[in-house]
Amino acid sequence: MADDNRTRSFSRWGLRHNPFISLPPLKEEDRQHVFTGRQEEVNKLVGLMTPPRGVFLFGLFGIGKSILALETLRRLAEQGAITAYAKYDREIGFSRSVLKKLAVVTAHMHPVRVREILTKGTKQTSKDSQMDQKHIEEAVYSTPSVMSAVEGILELHKTAGTLVAVVVDDLDKGTDIGDINEIIQDTRQLIELGCSVILPGHSFGPTAGFSSSADILYPLPLKPLSERELVQMMGKYLDLAHVQNFHNEVITHPFTSAAAELIANGIAGVQLTPRIFNFACQLLLDQAADEDAEHIDEQFLAEKWGVVAERFLMKTLREEDKRYLEAIYKDGGELSEDTRDSIREIGGPFAEYAQVRNTLAKLIQENVLIEKVKDGKRRMTRNPIIDKDFFFYR
Repeated sequence: MADDNRTRSFSRWGLRHNPFISLPPLKEEDRQHVFTGRQEEVNKLVGLMTPPRGVFLFGLFGIGKSILALETLRRLAEQGAITAYAKYDREIGFSRSVLKKLAVVTAHMHPVRVREILTKGTKQTSKDSQMDQKHIEEAVYSTPSVMSAVEGILELHKTAGTLVAVVVDDLDKGTDIGDINEIIQDTRQLIELGCSVILPGHSFGPTAGFSSSADILYPLPLKPLSERELVQMMGKYLDLAHVQNFHNEVITHPFTSAAAELIANGIAGVQLTPRIFNFACQLLLDQAADEDAEHIDEQFLAEKWGVVAERFLMKTLREEDKRYLEAIYKDGGELSEDTRDSIREIGGPFAEYAQVRNTLAKLIQENVLIEKVKDGKRRMTRNPIIDKDFFFYR
């Protein structure tokens, strides 16, 4: 019955589906459409890429680092640059992750040379001029000298005088401190070879070491979006799902203008991220659709947010998650390097904050907990929007 109501409501609102998602849209045109604010940061990043340079792009989880990096690559590609977006694969390491993406991009222009570069020094004897992605990845795994292969590919573009820019994302997922110095040195070598590099991450945790490498990585911090920008972003996401598009207008229906501003005010007021804003919009839109509501106004927020928050927690939390949260609440509602009792209760007698953070990473990804830095120390707290009274916040 709820699914029938949801489908009927979306249709009545002129929507094909609920468009609010935590990660950037997969399609480039959709990412470009929803990209909001940050034009100053894009311009700065584009300017920093020449001459070749490294940039450490940092901010809170969900603040929009990935979509900013992707928009920067799109702008650079429009200007004729060769761009590659790599996700860090810990199994093969940083340099091979970069090589894999660079090889895939370059193989479209220089298939024979890419094959020769990747298979040099190996027993591969294939004479095929073409290499599909599967063959490229296999060759990357077996290439004996990764940086030499990277250098060979970059030389192909340097000869043509073309800028090469690479983003390596997800470095803060599953990376231990032992990897960081090697990544910094590999980044230095890439820059020396003529490749610009953007590394998104945090100023704390696994990627904290990037902050002390300003001679290699220019630090560029990101701040949360403003209330006005969040409302604009809401309209852009809804536009993706509208049966009729309104590209030149900010249409927030079925959210009323007052409700949209109230949600944005709450998120911006405590400097939460665009990811959490989208998360709140997603939950509210589903709830309104299930109830066959005419629209989402201030009264709906006041009456229904407690139901929405409770429904989310019931669907999301496992029994062990509830125990973790109880341990944090008993220690003042905050987990930090100083809250030894809750750290021991969650991770054991010899646990440290970093270990417990890994245990709680799922709750951060699911927007139950948020992590910030205060007084130079990492702290985790319950996401304030889960409070049933959150949207009364002015």
